[in-house]
Amino acid sequence: MNNSVFLPPKEEEKKPDRRKRAGKLATLIESIEKILASTEWSTLKEEEFNDEIPRLNRLLLAEAKKKEVNHAEIYRLQGRIESAQKYSLETLLKKYHIELETITKQLQ
Repeated sequence: MNNSVFLPPKEEEKKPDRRKRAGKLATLIESIEKILASTEWSTLKEEEFNDEIPRLNRLLLAEAKKKEVNHAEIYRLQGRIESAQKYSLETLLKKYHIELETITKQLQ
């Protein structure tokens, strides 16, 4: 049996993948920066996303105050609140910047 297929790839073999990922990250970062700078994003954020978390919190509180609490609805609302809080282009942009810096350092 040939065990060479189970060996981790050598450092030289990983570099093309890292370069490809770095290029992809640079494109994503540029795209997100353009979106964040647009007036359309500001409008969408104000009209749609800014009110979502307070609305979900009100629904959750209303459900929790009921005499017969629907646990499935509580869990669903909690999940939607968590998802809404995580959704942020600014956070995604920071994550991509950090990943690109790490790849750049590894390639040097």
